[in-house]
Amino acid sequence: MRKVHLWKGYHGVKIRDLIARVWSRDDELLILCPPQIDPTPFLHFLPPTERLWHGELQPGLVSEPLAPVVYPSVPVLGLFTSGTTSGKPELVLYSKANIRSSLAAILKILNVQGIDSVFCYPQPFHTFGLLLGYILALEEGWPLLTGEGRYSGAHHEQRRRATQPGLMTLGTPTHFEDLKCYVQMNGEELAPSLTCIVGGAKVTVSLWERLREQLKIALPSIGYGATQASPGVAHLPAGHAPVEDGEIGFPLPGLVINLIPGRGYELRGPSVCLAVITASGIEFPQKILISDELSRRADGVLIFNGRSDFVLNRGGEKFSLEAIEAVLLQHGIVALAFSLSDPRLGQDLALLVEEGPSPETILQVLQQKFLTRFSSSLIRFNPRLPVNSNCKLDRQAGQALLGCI
Repeated sequence: MRKVHLWKGYHGVKIRDLIARVWSRDDELLILCPPQIDPTPFLHFLPPTERLWHGELQPGLVSEPLAPVVYPSVPVLGLFTSGTTSGKPELVLYSKANIRSSLAAILKILNVQGIDSVFCYPQPFHTFGLLLGYILALEEGWPLLTGEGRYSGAHHEQRRRATQPGLMTLGTPTHFEDLKCYVQMNGEELAPSLTCIVGGAKVTVSLWERLREQLKIALPSIGYGATQASPGVAHLPAGHAPVEDGEIGFPLPGLVINLIPGRGYELRGPSVCLAVITASGIEFPQKILISDELSRRADGVLIFNGRSDFVLNRGGEKFSLEAIEAVLLQHGIVALAFSLSDPRLGQDLALLVEEGPSPETILQVLQQKFLTRFSSSLIRFNPRLPVNSNCKLDRQAGQALLGCI
């Protein structure tokens, strides 16, 4: 491998050009970092080669690997998970074969002709945005449209200006809910468009209907995936209306999905990622375990029933609840964190906190670490948090103390 590129930032021309350059080659690797992650602890398992730092990253010191690592094939792209399978962030590396097999399978189930452009809400450091947005557009020769920088109302204005009849819009339920509110508040109308992929969080039947009726998307579709799956796991064909909330569609061709109630599901197939790197090691998985509870309907459609681990999926952005608790504890704040259903975001953060700090102090601590402003209305205080017989914080009792939240 000739070069490893490391980048941190948001949508923009520079990252679009860098992705296109690396994808056109077979001897360079691009790793895209989310705002809250320091990539340096993961890099000593990469091939020893020239490292180039881009965007908001400053060059970091990386120790050499203890022993040479032999890769079964060449990695071309890397993304970080938020710890949905292990509770801690992981660096996931893809080969071109991983990505191409998944994208081909998604297009097969999507089953729509006439796409002429893509508008991508998810940022390029998310698997949804990078692979289904930037890379799929490159592979198919479609123009790619995005907002600039962090997610804001300006992204909706960019989407409103997109009038291509064959437009495909990519976004989480939150993006589409916000787009609906934006056009209503500004007295605007969207031009009719062909299709969309909504995913990254649970999708309701009512949202699918609003996509078609209010946002004028002729053939909406629902997708579901995971960072380690490069990115797809299941998809509902374009224009195929869900009959219940949480439908994620049919398994992608070539994948074997083994449901394991209480633990999630095991996934095998050609789109299983090339490598997974933690701060302590690297593995080249033949199968992956995802901690999402799925069920299979009689017609073969998979249903998403929530997560079996402690992860908050807030509008497609995932946070480890244990990491949130640990950050607060570092500031002397004892708290239990919970995922709470939310009609706009899918889930939002609820906190049960031992009395002492103000809600604003708590929110500032979390915003500094996770770059997200959580809601003060979902914070409850108690003189002492409940503990179980092992003298550990009792989540079940804590949930009851949240009361009417």
